[in-house]
Amino acid sequence: MLIGVDIAEIVRFKNVSDKFMQTCFTEEERASFKAKRPWETAAANFAAKEAFSKAIGTGVRGFELSEISVLRKCNGKPYFVFSDNIKSILSRMAIDSVEVTISHDGGFAVAVAIAEQKKGCECFARAVAKTDTDDEGVISYKTVKNSIPVRKRESHKGDFGRIFIVAGSKGLTGAGILASKAAVRSGGGLVTLACCDSLNTVFETALHEVMTYPMADNDGVLSRECVDSLLQKADKADVIAFGCGLSDTKEIYEILKKIIYNSTCPLIIDADGLNALSRNINILKKAKSPVVLTPHIGEFSRLSGLSAEEIYADRAGVASAFAVKWGVTVVLKSDRTVVAFKDGRVYSNLLGNSGMATGGSGDALTGVIASFVGQGIENPVLSAVYIHSLAGDLAADDKGEYGMMPTDIVENIPCAISLVCGKEE
Repeated sequence: MLIGVDIAEIVRFKNVSDKFMQTCFTEEERASFKAKRPWETAAANFAAKEAFSKAIGTGVRGFELSEISVLRKCNGKPYFVFSDNIKSILSRMAIDSVEVTISHDGGFAVAVAIAEQKKGCECFARAVAKTDTDDEGVISYKTVKNSIPVRKRESHKGDFGRIFIVAGSKGLTGAGILASKAAVRSGGGLVTLACCDSLNTVFETALHEVMTYPMADNDGVLSRECVDSLLQKADKADVIAFGCGLSDTKEIYEILKKIIYNSTCPLIIDADGLNALSRNINILKKAKSPVVLTPHIGEFSRLSGLSAEEIYADRAGVASAFAVKWGVTVVLKSDRTVVAFKDGRVYSNLLGNSGMATGGSGDALTGVIASFVGQGIENPVLSAVYIHSLAGDLAADDKGEYGMMPTDIVENIPCAISLVCGKEE
């Protein structure tokens, strides 16, 4: 909570100039001053605006007083109306609302402004300070904020994507659970987890908000016999996420190849999907839809044939060259994740922390990417990387970098989105 207080001497506003009135007050305010003893209202409104500038800690910098209207409801309660510029300032400060009270006493008008900030506001302010930039090489706050739309009230679950996640195997069920929960937490309308039939009870117990689609398996690993039913279900999806915790087997490769050859919706490939792809990367040439690859350094080394040292020496360069060569989007995960597109554009992510360097963090990222792609969000991959890392920073602020878990990242995704998007009207 931020509080600002200001006092204005009423008599000083009795004979102010027209220029002063136009500089400090909106047209709507000036119209309200025509009532009896207008200088009292002018003093009160001026004090309210000064109180607001003190509450947010900037003073009158970055905006004009005429960008604030102090109006009154039928019962006389005052309230603020802000310009788009001030709304943007409040959004960057994670301020949800600003209330004002005004009193008159002994020839003075006294105003108190109270600004309510969201949870995580300090962490968010640091993120904005890092990424509020026009640098085309950085995933910027502006890009992400402009990409995630305010939802329409008259919406239904089908409006927010049908996300189809193929993940999990014996001993690796957590990967499918994390990816699925991240997809739901980032706004996916209908999330379905395609899983091993023998493990379906595990997933149904853990995932109350996600539909499961049991398929044929061999001892807890998907069998190639599931391909026809998988493709039939995937045909109704808006996006497919493939690979989290699937196990590295020849059958997983055969399933992936069939998906690449036949599916017409966007495909996100992670983890064991990338391991399968490294068996024969040439299958990408027959992809019928956009493909996003999300390798860490080791996985990218297997895909590209480059050593880890060569990759670290020029992450942006090697990721971009690979994306152009194979016609895919590459999310090269590391302490400074790089996103490269098939047209040669490349971006770096400045957010995130060492607490995210743990098994399961990448599964959560895959879920967010799939969700944003499925929802049709503009710049979905850039936005997902930013939101995922901001959620990680929020988790680290709460738990510390040693103690945080991927589940903490998932649970902070809604807060991260809310902070970036600002208050929904």
